[in-house]
Amino acid sequence: MPANLMLKNALTTHTHPTEQAKPTSEKIPQLERVQAYYAEASEGYRDWSKGLNMHFGTYEWGTNPFNLEAMLENTNRAVLQSLKLRGQQNYVLDMGCGLGATARFAAGQTTVASITGITIANNQVKEARALSCDLPGAHKLGFHRADYHHTSFESAQFDGIYAIESACHSTEHNKTSLLQEALRLLKPGATLTLCDGFMTTQTHSAFTRLCYQKTCHHWALGHFPDLHQVTAHMAELGFVNIKVVDLSWRVLPSALFVPWMIIKYGVKLLCRGDRNPQHWHHLLAPLWGLGLAMNRKAFGYYLVTGDKPDIKT
Repeated sequence: MPANLMLKNALTTHTHPTEQAKPTSEKIPQLERVQAYYAEASEGYRDWSKGLNMHFGTYEWGTNPFNLEAMLENTNRAVLQSLKLRGQQNYVLDMGCGLGATARFAAGQTTVASITGITIANNQVKEARALSCDLPGAHKLGFHRADYHHTSFESAQFDGIYAIESACHSTEHNKTSLLQEALRLLKPGATLTLCDGFMTTQTHSAFTRLCYQKTCHHWALGHFPDLHQVTAHMAELGFVNIKVVDLSWRVLPSALFVPWMIIKYGVKLLCRGDRNPQHWHHLLAPLWGLGLAMNRKAFGYYLVTGDKPDIKT
């Protein structure tokens, strides 16, 4: 796959099935919100992960629960394993690559011949490229600015596609645009993996609604994916072998690092008199997120996979 693949940067409109469609002009700011947040807050993730993993970690038997970086890499490994890649000539797409940590991890796997990461944040593309240029697997890596709802990649190009904690930036509850684009880009028989926080009920307490709204506001999220809507819509679109793995309790050890990170980052902001609103959003988001995650009946952390139907010849 050519590393200099040209991509379009298009924003699609998104509506919840129960909401009336709004004018496009009211949808565009969500793209700008995400760009503005990551333009200023990406640096803050260095306090979370030395490898710049921008997601939660998962505990596996034998992992040191006090080693956050090891648990973060467990998530990377679990996502890649869920793609069921065979052989050594696989082309993989990271939909919402952040600073490229998972893509760099993937480049070190023998099953991956090429890994392409896309993000709508220009600064993330620039830094991901800089962080990756001197790595042994740099020739496998390519980072581009693109909106995962609509890319200019040719159809049926990828042997696996994943989105780790990036689907939540879309304003759709069922993530239909992301799912449709992934289905178009996957080769027949290939797998899509979504690893994210998911809402599991539509009836919430006032406290849960408040935590949800504040988390989305501070993290520049559209909506967390609705587990039942996403899986049902995957089936409607034609995905097969749809599987759901509940990782909620396995991310708990990494989530326990959040209070310490909030204190550490908060002290840093106070000591330097930081008034950058995006930095404070980055501080407050996980605090409200913990409140949301406490309601296990309404929210959980899941790994959802589905295959594009294979073509029998």
